[in-house]
Amino acid sequence: MTDLLLNMIARAEAKDEAYLSDVRALRSRSFAHTSRAAQLAALREKHVVAAHDLLSGAHLSAFLASLEEDVSNLRSMLTAISIAGVSSGGFADYVVGHGELWCARLFTASLESAGAAAVFLDTRKVLTVTDASDGGVDVDYPTSHADLDAWWAAQPGLLASNAGGRQPVVVATGFIARTASGAPTTLKRNGSDYSATIMGALLRSGG
Repeated sequence: MTDLLLNMIARAEAKDEAYLSDVRALRSRSFAHTSRAAQLAALREKHVVAAHDLLSGAHLSAFLASLEEDVSNLRSMLTAISIAGVSSGGFADYVVGHGELWCARLFTASLESAGAAAVFLDTRKVLTVTDASDGGVDVDYPTSHADLDAWWAAQPGLLASNAGGRQPVVVATGFIARTASGAPTTLKRNGSDYSATIMGALLRSGG
């Protein structure tokens, strides 16, 4: 997913209008585009098919609506990149984070649809990082810890057991975070495993 989205960014930067076909393919079920567009269309179709397999009723409608809204935002961002002819780190990170968001939202909705209590956590709301000299990121643990505490406190039923005696499951996105200024960013390649380590550290320390 990340490679495909990075390819769309590269096309937009090069003012190659093929990226528009890629996004249109994401928004439709048409496979009559380039091979890259077909891959992206297939990826979107995979999310749609999975949603229909796992969800129903309001859960299905809500997920599909959020998917379409994200794709619309994705198209706007890529259009802006194409006009500028270059993407800032924040623009690129915003685009490539979509796959993680879709996956986590779908998993959360599938748990809820199956009768479990689940809460979706977009870690861009709680995880603050800065770029490191080695190409990775450094975690601002004091800020992240405080923001995670605030998020947790805003979930009134999170610590309460549900009717079945089970506590709600928190589904947190991996890979994505935010900068100190609040802009979307990522933990760079293979960052999802790093996300789990960071969240474990935050939760262990009382978040």
